[in-house]
Amino acid sequence: MIICLDQRTGGGCGTENADDAQACRECGRSLRFALLLHDPDTIIGSYRLLDLVGYGGGGAVYAADDLRSLERVAIKQTFDPAGALSFRDEFTALSRLSHPGLPRYNELFEFGGNGYLAMEFIPGQSMQELIDERGSPLAEDVALDYARQICAVLHFLHGHEPPLFHRDIKPANLRLTDDGTVKLVDFGLLKRGSQLTRKTIRGMGTPAYAPIEQYATSGQHTNARSDIYSLGATLYHLLSAVEPPPATERAALSPDPLMSLHTLNPAIELDVVVAVERAMAQVQADRFASVAEFAAALGFSFQPLPRIRGAAPPLARPLAVGALDVQQALFIQAHAEGIVCLAVRGDGELLAAGSADDTASLWRIYDGAEVVRLVGHGRGVNGLAFTADGAYLATGSADATIKFWQVEGGSCVLTLEKHDDWVQTLAASPDRQTLASAGADGVLWLWQMYDGLPLGSLRAGSGIWSIAWRPDGGQFALGLEDGRAQLRQAGDGRLLRTISAHENVVTGLDFSHDGGLLVTVSNDRSGMIWDVASGDPLRSLDGHGGAVACVACSPDGGVIATGCIDGLLRFYRAADAALLAEVEAHPRGVNALIWLPGGEAIATAGMDGAVCVWKVQGERRANGERRQVTR
Repeated sequence: MIICLDQRTGGGCGTENADDAQACRECGRSLRFALLLHDPDTIIGSYRLLDLVGYGGGGAVYAADDLRSLERVAIKQTFDPAGALSFRDEFTALSRLSHPGLPRYNELFEFGGNGYLAMEFIPGQSMQELIDERGSPLAEDVALDYARQICAVLHFLHGHEPPLFHRDIKPANLRLTDDGTVKLVDFGLLKRGSQLTRKTIRGMGTPAYAPIEQYATSGQHTNARSDIYSLGATLYHLLSAVEPPPATERAALSPDPLMSLHTLNPAIELDVVVAVERAMAQVQADRFASVAEFAAALGFSFQPLPRIRGAAPPLARPLAVGALDVQQALFIQAHAEGIVCLAVRGDGELLAAGSADDTASLWRIYDGAEVVRLVGHGRGVNGLAFTADGAYLATGSADATIKFWQVEGGSCVLTLEKHDDWVQTLAASPDRQTLASAGADGVLWLWQMYDGLPLGSLRAGSGIWSIAWRPDGGQFALGLEDGRAQLRQAGDGRLLRTISAHENVVTGLDFSHDGGLLVTVSNDRSGMIWDVASGDPLRSLDGHGGAVACVACSPDGGVIATGCIDGLLRFYRAADAALLAEVEAHPRGVNALIWLPGGEAIATAGMDGAVCVWKVQGERRANGERRQVTR
């Protein structure tokens, strides 16, 4: 659709027009420089857009579904090419933060020349919508509870090194969820543009809530006291149902046109009135020096949360340990953006991680030192596989290419370009002589591992999200986007069996050590164990709290590990699908896992950009026999 809003001047009536319209159907204005927005059901990268949430001169916000996890997300789009570059620095800082009052930042990517940010979708309504619906002030205790939560978020942000200042706090940027949680959103992502719903200063915030120093003519710098002013102005609005006058108007007129909060709402406690009006002082030095001071003046305090996720290695916390003891042995903050795949070299000394930041990295397992970073893909790295000698690493990317890299030095030696769409997964045969690649185009390619020559291809009839080789190398299984799993002959790709495994994408699958069982997991929150010979379901892996992203059977066949978007690493006994342990592994979801050689440790990675190695000790069942694993 085309919105009648001139990106050069901000003029226009805001009417929605058809994509091929030349002039606005309402006001007749030329649409040459108007906003071109995406229609519902448009696919942008790995996301399906559902609804337009809002837009301005600089960008738009959509509700969308992540096609990989089926998670509902918000997609922010910028129309400014320079703005797309500025997204990366902001995303790098914010994606590492974890706080109840902040949205989760998932991915930064480019598509069709525009920059996009995928982040947590926050249901509920904004404070602005709440005020508009009521038409009257909020109760003092309710408004102060909201203020307490916002103060906690700002204290967290201002305590970051370097400090982070929001600079556009206002009711429209505060979202209230159904459980009463307040989330602070829009960290400068759209503030450079003019919003139709409320006049916005280009790059400086919103007039009613922006302090005088955010105007270019003031000659002052923004700091923590700038956010305090904006929070004070927001609280003024919540308690009075009256929008405060702009700081420029207050500076130009005498007396100050800001009406006393007590005059507008005599029911407000005097201490609160004094605190709010001090926060809105025109001179920075007259305001509270910190958010903590403002909070204390409002009558409450708060305990700060840890500032940066991954600043120190998180400890494993078994939630429901049965016969397994799982302890963290290594923590690596490997990437600023999410990690989606892992591979371990055959000697067990190197671990490779592929990230949404378009790079892969290699790490020494024994001390967590980085060996090399592989830079060259145009989009995220979704698949990894080492060659038999461990001298080369293959990477598959959403840019539809496969690259081979020298482990020593990190130079790219070969690029394969057969796929028509993103490469979702790679898998090396057990003897590491053959590489399988597949992805969104629904085509599986087989390659000679040592020289990259194609051996053949086949069409699966749906997008392919996962591949697993049977341990004897004679067969492989495919996990499809439509919920089916296919078992195929390795030599000629002949279809041996189709299993209607899940209601949604088969995100991961793996064979047991003897090849008799196939385990599948899906975005539909389920996991299943299947008999390979008959295709019959045997047992279900229960208890997942969200989409299941990955699965791996231990080398001895006794334990099945799964990674889930709920952040938990789970272990099941293969013999009866009993849950053996749950571990809080990655707070924003476990995307990848792989057993290390020997089966006494497992590596995981997640959207937090971290890699963890866990020691796994305890009961195993293989072929019905029980043994105790010790170190």
